[in-house]
Amino acid sequence: MGEKQLIDGSKAIAHSAALAGCRFYASYPIQPNSHLIEEMTQELAKIGGVTMNAESEGEAINMVWGAAATGNRAMCSTTVTGMSLMHEAMSEMFAAEVAYVFVHMARGQTEYRVGTRGGGHGEYRYVSYAPHTVQEAADLTRLAFYIADKFRTPVMIQADYILAHTVEAMEFNDFDESDLKEKDWAIDGAKGRVPRINSFIRGTYSLGDKSAMGYGELQERSMERIAYLEENVPSLAETGHLDDADLVVMSYGYVSRFAKYAVGLLRKEGMKIGFVRPITMWPFPKKEVLEAAEKAKAIAVFELNYGQMVDDVRLTVLGRVPVHFIGGISQDDSGFGMGKAIEIPNLTAKIRETYEQMKVPA
Repeated sequence: MGEKQLIDGSKAIAHSAALAGCRFYASYPIQPNSHLIEEMTQELAKIGGVTMNAESEGEAINMVWGAAATGNRAMCSTTVTGMSLMHEAMSEMFAAEVAYVFVHMARGQTEYRVGTRGGGHGEYRYVSYAPHTVQEAADLTRLAFYIADKFRTPVMIQADYILAHTVEAMEFNDFDESDLKEKDWAIDGAKGRVPRINSFIRGTYSLGDKSAMGYGELQERSMERIAYLEENVPSLAETGHLDDADLVVMSYGYVSRFAKYAVGLLRKEGMKIGFVRPITMWPFPKKEVLEAAEKAKAIAVFELNYGQMVDDVRLTVLGRVPVHFIGGISQDDSGFGMGKAIEIPNLTAKIRETYEQMKVPA
């Protein structure tokens, strides 16, 4: 356990990445990601790491691919449209089974699907975490590097504009990685093995020796990996007041703090309302959602988009209870802030309306 200190989310992620052993980071300036670039530059300079302020998003992600393929812990980050320009490489990196961490500093919550299902070609999924506090941002960054190496997979941290700049009291905790194995898959100049003359993705073979995967086999392996990750990567969630809840409110990321506060206010009025906050966006915390659905009469999903996580909630409960969407697009005039939907009077009104529609006496 470290000493308590006051820092913002960007600094927490950057310092935790350095503590985790990240030695290469590349990105391209775009707000609110630019603050993280500044923090990573300072952190890696202290420990002999490398930060690349690339000429484009495409260059940044491919630099990270190269660093990660050699077995180094590497990280990339961007914001919204920047990720659109990185998807070609990100798709291939999943197929290549490259372990690295990606931080998405979003401006709202319109990229939930991209952050869980990917936005490029082929079949792939990101192990994805959504911190709601500066403390959790630090802890999940350490976890992200561990999971990336343990399962040899990309891992995404879904942060946002508010978390990037919010200053809170937190501490940097120790993290046990003693069970990790040596990266025998890393590119090392073909030391003690046959050169990979085809590609890092498809495997190893020499001319005339068909020991590499064909593209059909590669797709099958990707499907198997997705199933394996979903089964074996632990899903995390925070729950509250589920024992007596008639209505369960679900929300994620920094926005969930407003939803949780609204639930607390309405419970003081006598309303039986519970709360579920997915921390792991994928694999989705189905166990906690199903437990909520077993006792509750309805679920209300609050997210700042036109309805994305709500699809995963509906796919999980499969009609056991009604699932209501109470979110929507909400940004301020700057395009970076969260807008009026997160204001407590507006949020409590939406939850109250859903609760009263259930015809449950308060």
